[in-house]
Amino acid sequence: MSSEQLSLLRERLTAGGLGLRDRPDFEERLTELRRMYEPYVVALAHYLAVPLPPWVREVERPDNWQTSAWDRVVKLPARGRAASGEEEHF
Repeated sequence: MSSEQLSLLRERLTAGGLGLRDRPDFEERLTELRRMYEPYVVALAHYLAVPLPPWVREVERPDNWQTSAWDRVVKLPARGRAASGEEEHF
């Protein structure tokens, strides 16, 4: 994570109501903590073939819990037989 990404992450956390303490060694401490678990997370993601998300989103979009499959209206194409009055089940 670059320093710019870290500052953007801190800004977003603060805007969301989660203020972090200003410590002179904050970035070094975070790097140390990340080194303790990130190799395991990367290996697990590689094993499961799951891409890891970025620390900070570049494009704002709603979270999964804020949307549903019903938000999108799906219009099915008209079928040939159904249009002629015959009912087709399959």
